[in-house]
Amino acid sequence: MPSRAIDNTEFVAFDLETTGLSPIMHRIVEIAAVRFRGDGQELARYQQLIDPEVDIPAEATDIHGITNRLVRGQPKIEHGLLMLSEFVGNSPSILVAHNAAFDLGFLSVAYALAGRAPPPQAILDSWDIAKARLPHSRNHKLATLGKQLGISLTNTHRALGDCLLLQEVLLRLLQQRPRIKTLS
Repeated sequence: MPSRAIDNTEFVAFDLETTGLSPIMHRIVEIAAVRFRGDGQELARYQQLIDPEVDIPAEATDIHGITNRLVRGQPKIEHGLLMLSEFVGNSPSILVAHNAAFDLGFLSVAYALAGRAPPPQAILDSWDIAKARLPHSRNHKLATLGKQLGISLTNTHRALGDCLLLQEVLLRLLQQRPRIKTLS
């Protein structure tokens, strides 16, 4: 990837909420994404509840608050993936996730089952950046990082709330001294 100035780089922070931890056994119940530039300007948002066509276990609802009642009648995953792909588009943006392996596992399975290709953009894992920039943090969970960086936490463990938190965490991590000015 050629070097690009952070301030002019377009990022798409994305997050999922699911019925459990296994991308093979569990399903996506919410998809969200926030498009923003490295200078902090938010450009667009996408959020969609998804009908997983299975019951959401109580343990999952306890974490994200999404109930079977909320998702009944919502679009199926195929529609959510189509809308996510359209939102991401073919722009030279960089996709950002926190602990990206989790979200990518679910997206990979969902896109494969839908017979669709996932978005082609490069993916940046903010977890890795946090471990490098804040090696002495108690842990590198998104909410912990948000608190540590003085970011107001609202609506965490919901996909859009986590995307907005991820946007702020990423920007603050990149701006710490020594400031990261380019990506390559």
